[in-house]
Amino acid sequence: MPRNPLMVTLLFSLSMVVSCVEEFTAETLNFEDILVVEAKLTDKVEQQRIFLSRTSALLSDSSQNEVGANVRLVDDAGNRILFLESSSGVYTSATILELSHDRAYRLEIETRDNLKYKSSWESLPERNDLSDMAFKKVSNDSGEEGVSVAVQIKSKSQSPSYFRYEYDETYQIIAPEYNGVTWDEVDYDYFGDGDGWEVTIKLEREESRICYGKGESNDIILASTELFDSDATGNFEFRFLSKDNYVISNRYSILVKQYSLHPDTYTFYNTIDSFSDFESVFHSIQPGAVESNINSENGNTIAIGYFDLSSYSEKRLFLSYTDFFPDSPLPPYPVNCKRIFKPELYTEGFHATAIHGYIEVDGASNSPLMDGILSGQIGFYAQNPDYDQSSQDLYPERAPYLVKPLGCSDCRALGSNVRPDFWID
Repeated sequence: MPRNPLMVTLLFSLSMVVSCVEEFTAETLNFEDILVVEAKLTDKVEQQRIFLSRTSALLSDSSQNEVGANVRLVDDAGNRILFLESSSGVYTSATILELSHDRAYRLEIETRDNLKYKSSWESLPERNDLSDMAFKKVSNDSGEEGVSVAVQIKSKSQSPSYFRYEYDETYQIIAPEYNGVTWDEVDYDYFGDGDGWEVTIKLEREESRICYGKGESNDIILASTELFDSDATGNFEFRFLSKDNYVISNRYSILVKQYSLHPDTYTFYNTIDSFSDFESVFHSIQPGAVESNINSENGNTIAIGYFDLSSYSEKRLFLSYTDFFPDSPLPPYPVNCKRIFKPELYTEGFHATAIHGYIEVDGASNSPLMDGILSGQIGFYAQNPDYDQSSQDLYPERAPYLVKPLGCSDCRALGSNVRPDFWID
């Protein structure tokens, strides 16, 4: 379960004051040093994580990780599963979790300051497998053409079903001007080897033409069969990709993760989602209470967050651009490869002498060519036909190579050259 870099923590810290049994207003509280709990556990058989942090001041947008806590999951049969601190504020189950639909669970936390927190008893909701999912060619509300990701949501009973969605996307990157050449020696040692500054090229031995980029959802995506008036089944579209979006230029894959929720959990996320701008929460709504299922056992000490047990299902789809837009040009590459640059190895006016082991430089002291290479900005395009190394001190042309932005010839500037295990061409 990937962790979003806690926009949610900030939302929690500014918009929530929680108690399971009573409400209280923001004006009566000191918002400093409040424990924030992110505990989203599922029936997926794997090691799972819980995240703990602390808010700072009421109108601050900062938080700090909660370290040194004792975290455990308890079931109604008396079994305990420890969560050990694997990194700062991150607590990972000591064993592979295999939660049962026949058991109830409670989260217990004791901080290093001996403050204790407990959740209410929760059970896993009914499982709804993600079975039907497809790409659809659509136009959005602005008339922009593209494809959407649509899932079929349904209830197994007469009662409504509630869902939260996340997704991971992977897309193929193909360098449009791949040439199989890369930089070799980039030498800023002027006197040490006797040949001054030097840049050479070589054949690239690693994959640098085809790479893979990644993205993930960072919004709260919710759906319910309550959306449908007369049927407990319907299609829910939650991801729109414009036909001009580069991620679908070649081959694109999306892994959709469906979490079946209890109604109270759905209400909690729906409320949090309404606080879309944490900086204006106290200007746009009346401070109040948002119900949580985590309680403190230490008087006025509070925690914010939710102990979320959900049933998990996932499905992966692949898309090729030509399947939907066979007659359209590919979306524009994210790097402008039209311009050609000629960065100089030596700038005009450069002169260097060695005095008592030190280098004295007249004029510019850096090489635009080497600086561009070392910063990962430029890649080899071609030899400069106007460059004459033997007479570089006599002629103004001091650029041995023609270059372009690195991503034009080397896809590793935009992604990883490691092909994912799940990838299907």
